[in-house]
This record gives sequence, C-alpha cells and structure tokens, in this order.
Amino acid sequence: MVYGYECKKHGPGSPVRVGIVREFAAALRNKKIANGVLCTTATFTADALAESQVNMIYPQDVVAIHKWIQDLALPES
Repeated sequence: MVYGYECKKHGPGSPVRVGIVREFAAALRNKKIANGVLCTTATFTADALAESQVNMIYPQDVVAIHKWIQDLALPES
C-alpha cells in the first residue's frame, strides 16, 4: 500500500485547519494515492480531524509524534 505524507510545522496555539487537509486530500487524489498521513508539530481543529476521516488521511499531532519517537527509541545499554 502506498501512502502520501505531508508535514506541517505549526506553533502552539496554531492548529492545522481544514483547508490544509482539503489541499492534501486533493494532492493525494491527483497522484491517485488512496491514503495519507498528515503530521504536525501542533494539533488539528475539529473540522480538520473530521475532514481527515472522510479522506482516509491519518492525522498525527505533536502527541502522536512524540509517542512514535518513544516507541522507536532503543533501550539504553
């Protein structure tokens, strides 16, 4: 399965809005990619999360990214 990825660097208090999700969804459709992952250093608005769900985009906010990093971290020897 092929995924499209997009990363957005937003500051605290500046969540990813629905327009960014729609633009990413359009880019995925143009490339004929069915699924996407949209990562951000901030959070997503409720509308952006809803739009993500409709378009098979998996939103990953700052908390999810930190969890990914922790899960990948090797134990200290």
